Amino acid sequence: MLLDGAEVSGPGADRGMVFQSYTLFPWLTIEENVRFGLREKGLPVAEQASIARHWIRKVGLDGFCVHSYVEGLWNLEVLRFQYLYVGLPGLDSVQYMQGDKWLGVALSALMKIPPDRVDWLGAEALRRLTEAPLSEQERFLLGECVQAYLPLGEEQRSQFENLLQSGTYVEVRAINQTMYDKGIEKGIEKGRQEERQEGSQEGRQEGQVELICSLIEDRFGPVTAAIRAGSVCVSPVARSR
Repeated sequence: MLLDGAEVSGPGADRGMVFQSYTLFPWLTIEENVRFGLREKGLPVAEQASIARHWIRKVGLDGFCVHSYVEGLWNLEVLRFQYLYVGLPGLDSVQYMQGDKWLGVALSALMKIPPDRVDWLGAEALRRLTEAPLSEQERFLLGECVQAYLPLGEEQRSQFENLLQSGTYVEVRAINQTMYDKGIEKGIEKGRQEERQEGSQEGRQEGQVELICSLIEDRFGPVTAAIRAGSVCVSPVARSR
């Protein structure tokens, strides 16, 4: 294989792959993720840090940033307006986790967390979401936000998982079970009862239908039993078309 006339024998910093979803190294910090490409290019550590911090500040990921609005005329700057804003990493995670704004509770995982309280904050955020007056979909999505963005190292993740197994957080474990999962379990159980092998596939289909119907109901109102029954009858091949 050749690239610009040169043989490709292995990975290189002169080429990459564009993924169709956000791709980060979850075990690295924000700065370490930004520095990864610079490190692969062989830049000195000090230069890596300087460039990474510049771009982190520019997008507000350090918590505090200055934003500028500029208007010009004939290449002249005629108006400049600057203001300070605080990004999520600049906010007190414990204060928001203990507040009554449920989105703030979920986003506390992205705020400034005391290093020795990361596992506790994540478990408490999930516990509060399980007790919140939310729909099943809202509770699941906010819980996913907490678990996706909570900055857990390997040791902290182990402590977090152990914490969730304690009696205080017995209700939290259920937050990870989606309607899709429930549909699979229901179908598998039905398959067992009827001694059929297709129970798993039926469960997946029921989970998909239940999820779609719930999303439709949230937006447009109740879905009739006839529509639900018709949706279950649509084959996977027909849906893919």
